[in-house]
Amino acid sequence: MIYVASTEIDLNSPFITVVDGKIRFLKVGHTEDDPIKRAKNLQTGCPTPIYLVRQYDGDRVEEEWLKSNLAPHNTSGGKEWYFYNDFTADYLKV
Repeated sequence: MIYVASTEIDLNSPFITVVDGKIRFLKVGHTEDDPIKRAKNLQTGCPTPIYLVRQYDGDRVEEEWLKSNLAPHNTSGGKEWYFYNDFTADYLKV
């Protein structure tokens, strides 16, 4: 199962979309487990709330394909976190 999770962080930046006064990040990942359980596990290491916003049937190959197409929108947090902007929102349908 491929999932998309979201978090909101209070920052000001002219380079990304601000939603309700907060910058939103999206995480794309794959899990063999329940995506809701995975989001709860991610929450342990994150100081802001994480929400599961979408899930797709898919495997690791499809996950890597998604990530390669999202690469220009990557945050400095590795290849699983992306800035929320018009492209990522439309591409991931969130």
